[in-house]
Amino acid sequence: MSTWGWGGNPNSSLGIGSSTANVSTPTSVLVVDSVQNGSGGGTTIFLNSTGDVYFAGTTANGIFLNGSNSGVHATPVQQTGLSNIVKVGTCGGFDAYALDASGNLYGWGSNAQGELGLGDTTSRSSPTLLHTSVHDFAVGTTDIGGTNGWAVALLQDGSLIGTGYNGGGVLGQGNTTNHNGWIALTYPSGTIVALGTGLADEGTFPNGRLGYTLLTMADGSSYGAGNTPDGQLGLSTTLQSSWVSLPFVNSQRVFGSAFATFSWKSDNTLWSIGYNGFLLLGNTGIALNGHTNSPVQVQLPVGLTAVQSGEDGQQIAAKTLGSDGNVYVWGANAQGEGGNGTATGNIGTPTAVSSFPSLGSPVWVGGTGTNVFAGTIASQPLPPLSTSIPSRLATIVG
Repeated sequence: MSTWGWGGNPNSSLGIGSSTANVSTPTSVLVVDSVQNGSGGGTTIFLNSTGDVYFAGTTANGIFLNGSNSGVHATPVQQTGLSNIVKVGTCGGFDAYALDASGNLYGWGSNAQGELGLGDTTSRSSPTLLHTSVHDFAVGTTDIGGTNGWAVALLQDGSLIGTGYNGGGVLGQGNTTNHNGWIALTYPSGTIVALGTGLADEGTFPNGRLGYTLLTMADGSSYGAGNTPDGQLGLSTTLQSSWVSLPFVNSQRVFGSAFATFSWKSDNTLWSIGYNGFLLLGNTGIALNGHTNSPVQVQLPVGLTAVQSGEDGQQIAAKTLGSDGNVYVWGANAQGEGGNGTATGNIGTPTAVSSFPSLGSPVWVGGTGTNVFAGTIASQPLPPLSTSIPSRLATIVG
């Protein structure tokens, strides 16, 4: 197969046919030639190279697999009723989302906070059409267990919509009102090119009721909104329910994690802000469990740059592809996230996974929480944006 997984394997969510808790070297994912995945809460959703959707791990948290929300699957199982999918995502194993090449966004699962945008908080046991004419989407949750989920979607005309939990102001509208149906979102003047989310919790807040949403703009600027206690938005104040300007410049994409926010810049360097739990910032100038509201450069080996931005969401081990074609990981390694045969401690700066390139030459790396995935087949492009995109003005704070 052309996809490998390693790191934490809660509920057999790596899809390698094993329930081994920690997998410290890259191991073949069974059945699927994955081009993308999303994970959380012991569940992984895989997008296959043929545009089909598969699940591994538990489906007991809220996601239904072919109508059933029970059982554990060590080998990925196909979800019926979907085809020609180009992007997938999950709210911590409670809800699943899939976008097809025509711009149809589907979702199913718990829907406890109205994160499916269907006008209610009733669960859905099979893929249900949520919206049409979608270009891209991002989903977030306020804790690794997946409760308090929300979703934002960038439509093909350049407009932005959102639904679900908004207790931390993650929708950027100047309030903390939850919504169980899609609403139009105002946003900073300009053209959005990427969406992201992050989990903002260093383990000291009850149930981790914190999270944030990120926007990357065509001019390289970026914005965020939500509840971030550790400088993930570059500010000392915690709750920002209106969009605030991030301290990054020339960003191709900004993306979140459990503790830090990252910028993949136009020169293919990586920068970080926030909390250095598990050494997630990737810079030796910041102490373990230290903070920074000002960007620091992620210290890739000398002479290397990043050719992929990294993954959003809940990860405590960050990862990227280096310009030498290898996979690099830093942050937590207690469950073997580093992929080099050990499962202990933290990794302070990006370190190559030694199994590559002899196993293959990955073109993507992903995974959230404690698991890591890499694969050799590229995903299909997202549905196109309209040729003329209006900008929509919102109040900018900071």
